[in-house]
Amino acid sequence: MTDYPTPSNFLAPMPAYPIKQMCKAIDNPKLGNNTFAKLYHTANIYYNYTGDVSCFDFLDDSDPHDLGGWQWQACTEMVMPTSGNNKESIFPASTYSFEGHAQYCEEAYTVKSRPTWITTEFGGHKRQTRKMEDEMEIEGINPEQPQKQKGPPADPLLNHPYLEVPPESDAALRCDKLRNMHVGAHFAVSWKTLRELAAEDWAREFVPRDSPWDRLFELAFTPSYREILIEFLSSFEFHLRRPDQVVDPAQTPPLPEVSFRMAGQTRSMSLAEFAVHSGLYTEAEIATDLYTTGLVMVDKPTLLGFWALIADIDHWDNRQSKGRVTTIKDPLFRNTHAG
Repeated sequence: MTDYPTPSNFLAPMPAYPIKQMCKAIDNPKLGNNTFAKLYHTANIYYNYTGDVSCFDFLDDSDPHDLGGWQWQACTEMVMPTSGNNKESIFPASTYSFEGHAQYCEEAYTVKSRPTWITTEFGGHKRQTRKMEDEMEIEGINPEQPQKQKGPPADPLLNHPYLEVPPESDAALRCDKLRNMHVGAHFAVSWKTLRELAAEDWAREFVPRDSPWDRLFELAFTPSYREILIEFLSSFEFHLRRPDQVVDPAQTPPLPEVSFRMAGQTRSMSLAEFAVHSGLYTEAEIATDLYTTGLVMVDKPTLLGFWALIADIDHWDNRQSKGRVTTIKDPLFRNTHAG
């Protein structure tokens, strides 16, 4: 990070290729074997390249680069395992522990770490790097010699009766994709954290108590079953019907608004029935404005305008954003979108 071929200053004023400059400082023959002098000149590349700093204040606990925000993101969206040894660096040996990392995130931010969020959101592939080859050489393995390949892990859902769908169908394609994806836990709003931040009342303006949104987030505390979830997502179909559409009994009946399969049973129903069965609305609520106003079909310009209000860029579907949660400015909107 920041080892750019041109000068930069977004963290601190630094020259081009600062790592090379630090190595030159360490190898400076004028410093002889004075280790402290080498460290001092190396630190100057980052902390005092301009020469304007008279001394280093090691007790300064300010956060000019908002590293606190980075720590939150490293807990929720960019979990990066890091470890090291004292053979390849000047630092003490350290071993990465996800359990320890997750405990820190829980205590510091009251959030659960999502180690596979990056690949779930953006996709990813395994790559063999030069570092991996170096480690193979250290362990006495010749990277040039073909190694016995380990087979992929056994798929516990292979040939599962709930996931038997017609081959080459849309449901089969979705099922194959979902079976190879990490399905993370549903996210809930941490009202305790918002209460500690004196932001609960403000958040409740958007997510009132015992409202559909409140019930949606509460679903995070109910158990889920991977095979049923994949079966539901693979088979789910929604056929849009305008709220004011009149069905002519003399014509061929339209397809049901909502259809899916769950636990091997095919089910179909109206959108209102699905809203009740899913637990988001009550029978009484679907006859009120709380439900009916949500059935309005929103045009794309309205969506684009809304995204411009909550995100850092102009459009929700352009190259920069594509509706990514990381482009949303407000933490509440970001958490709601991620959930």
